[in-house]
Amino acid sequence: IEGLATNNPQDPNLNKMLDYAYNIFVNGITRDEYINEIGTPDAKSVMWSDSIEQPATYKSTISNSLYVTAGSRLAKLIKFRYGENNPKYNYPKVLNDTKLVADGYFLGCFEQIESNGLLMDGITTKGLSKSTPQSGDVIKYIFTYNQGAVLPGMAILTQLTGKAKYLDFAKNLIQASYDT
Repeated sequence: IEGLATNNPQDPNLNKMLDYAYNIFVNGITRDEYINEIGTPDAKSVMWSDSIEQPATYKSTISNSLYVTAGSRLAKLIKFRYGENNPKYNYPKVLNDTKLVADGYFLGCFEQIESNGLLMDGITTKGLSKSTPQSGDVIKYIFTYNQGAVLPGMAILTQLTGKAKYLDFAKNLIQASYDT
């Protein structure tokens, strides 16, 4: 959507695609059953399941990375195309929900999910619930895609919020990837 908005802002399908993306983000993914503190106390993060028939029992780094990157791109598109106070697209909600996961999973849980400055695969939540405020077990695999997928989201959050903590996180992750 971002590319289409930049390259062909008059495309009649742009608003349809934005409506679809916004609806999925706000009314689909960003619900307590998917974004919560289960397994990551005091830190909002995205639940992941490999099946629609089974409850989510995992918080994967890639799911959280894609959420932060997609959310920040959506917030940026809303802000610069429609403004921060557009009644149809709730920019503050999209930005805030994105920051909750960036601040929660990446900044808040980093010491739990990192190894030598690199992001590990994720955190299991099996057997945990909202009433059991404890950390889940970390899956200690390191995959290259986990290191890069969150970088655009952190850069955009820096642009939208003016807060250096997101860019600092990205720079440190890049440095750790280079050093390893």
